[in-house]
Formats: sequence, C-alpha cells, structure tokens
Amino acid sequence: YAEVMAGIVRHYNRGWANGYHWNIEYWNFWEEPDGISNLWCLPGKEGQDAMAMRKRFIRLFVTVMKRLKSEFPEIKFGGPALIGCNLSYFRDLVEACRAEGLKPDFISWDHYGHLPDRIFDDGRAARKLLDELDCQKTEIVLAEWHYLLTWTGIHGNNPTPEQVRAAKNGPTGVNQIDSACYALTVLSRFQFSEFDQAYYYGCSHVGPWGYLDEDKAFNKPYRALCAFGNIVGDHSELCEAKSGRRSVTVLAARSADGARKTLLVTDYRGTEMSLEVSVKGVPPGAKPLVRRLDHGHADWVEVPSVWDGGKLTLKKESPGSAAFLVDFAAQGDGK
Repeated sequence: YAEVMAGIVRHYNRGWANGYHWNIEYWNFWEEPDGISNLWCLPGKEGQDAMAMRKRFIRLFVTVMKRLKSEFPEIKFGGPALIGCNLSYFRDLVEACRAEGLKPDFISWDHYGHLPDRIFDDGRAARKLLDELDCQKTEIVLAEWHYLLTWTGIHGNNPTPEQVRAAKNGPTGVNQIDSACYALTVLSRFQFSEFDQAYYYGCSHVGPWGYLDEDKAFNKPYRALCAFGNIVGDHSELCEAKSGRRSVTVLAARSADGARKTLLVTDYRGTEMSLEVSVKGVPPGAKPLVRRLDHGHADWVEVPSVWDGGKLTLKKESPGSAAFLVDFAAQGDGK
C-alpha cells in the first residue's frame, strides 16, 4: 500500500506515468479513521475493537509516512483527519511516529458544531500536546469545519420533510444567519489562533453544505464568506481589536497604504439590540459606511449608525445573530 501511495505522489509531483509537476506540498493521509462504521472501526469482528483497529491504522500511517518521506523529503505528510480532536488518538499516533524516528508535519481533524469556543479550545489543547511531545514544528490543520446545530435532517435515517427544511432553511439552519455569523466568528478568530490551516467544508452548490438555498439563491453563509474574502483581498494588515461581550467578535483591518480601514463586527446569537464600538485611528471627519447581514435580509444592506468621531453605535433589527461591515473609506455607494 505504501508503494501505491508513493506512486501517486510521484505521478502528481514528478511527472511519473504521464503525470504532472504540480509540486503539491501537503499530503493528508486518510479521512476519519475513527468513525464508528468506517474501515478502521468495524464492529463485531473478533480482535477488531476500537483500540486494536486504532493500532492497526497507526501502523499503516507510520509505514506510509516512512516510505513517502524517504523518497519525497520535500512534502509535508500528516493527518489523519479524525472526526474530532481526539488527544488520546493523536498522542498514540505521534508517539508511534517518534518511535520510528519520524514526526508528522501536521495533524488534522474535522469539526462540525455551533460553539466557536470549542474549535479554539481544541486548537490550544492540540498545540500543547504537540509541544509536550517535542513536536513544536508539527502544524495544526482543521481539515473540515462547518456550522451545525443538529444532524437531524442533515444525516440520519428517514428524516421528515419538515426536519430537512428546518435543518437547512429554518432560523438556525445551515443556510441561515446563525450559520453565516458562526462562519464569520470562526474566520475572525482563526487570525489569532494556533491553527496553521483550516478548510471550510462546502462540497457542492446545493444541499446542507452548499452556497445555494433550496430556491437556488445564494444563501447567507455565501454572503458572509464573500465579505470576508473581500476583507482579505483589500486589506493587508490586521489591527488591534477586542470585544467585551462573549457573543461579539471584532476584526479590524487596513489596506497597505492605510487609506482603507474596515471593521467586521459579528454578534453570534447575541441578545442585545445595540452594540457600541470604540474606534481609534480614523481620520477626522470620516463617516462610516455600515452594512448589516441579518435574519431579515438576503444580502448585506446599508443601515444607519450613530458615530461621534470615537464611538460607533450599531443597531440590530432583532435579537440574535447579525454581522456589520464598517468601512471608513468608502462613502455612499458601498464600493
């Protein structure tokens, strides 16, 4: 099996067998080997309890890693995209690698949930474990992440049409404002976290992980991701920003020439109707352009705000999730 894996890397990175020279740097090995019904956790067979299967998979992981790194020292090899941040599993895997004189270049796992703190608690715990195991250079990768309140209507046996509609397009569904604000909260917090890479899971245009709702209109997570992408594209420097409310996350950024300054204020499931933001470093006379993404609108809409030159007051239309884009350079036209 390790030889087959070496052939795949050789095909895509070194042109072998009419292949390519793509120089793919990161190679994530396997996907959710700890899933209860997956290949490495098959129940009901003698000698195939979860721990025994974990040991067998780790032996495969180490064997493949050793083979690939011997021929391709330039690639980064890791994994195995566990279904969650299982520190016990990661400890066993890293210790088995070290016993063979190896260290994984990264470890990875998936996360589906609705509590942003959980992602970052896991990241800190994983970083601490790797440092304790003398793997300071081993990176941390979130191989999949997405908002999820419940699997009912997403996965499972025979959901009702009502459950499917609620899971996708209900007030707390994956196409709606809670999902969008969760994404913005997590993306904002990633900028100051232990994670080296993270991949938002959206594998299709429609369905529970897509960018279109059931009417094939762009959903709110799509609008949120586009807005964050625009911040990344138009701004090169992050500024100091902090929040005194647990539900509120603030990201401040400016362009390389300092001409464009933008705030992203995300209130994820907050109950307050008004948010006050203290702002420094804005040129005298500047007036903020404020746009809001909320439950009642399909896209960002320009909304009024109260600005006294140092304090900005943002108003929500209703309790719950909402996000605000505040641009101190643009005037009037929203561009």
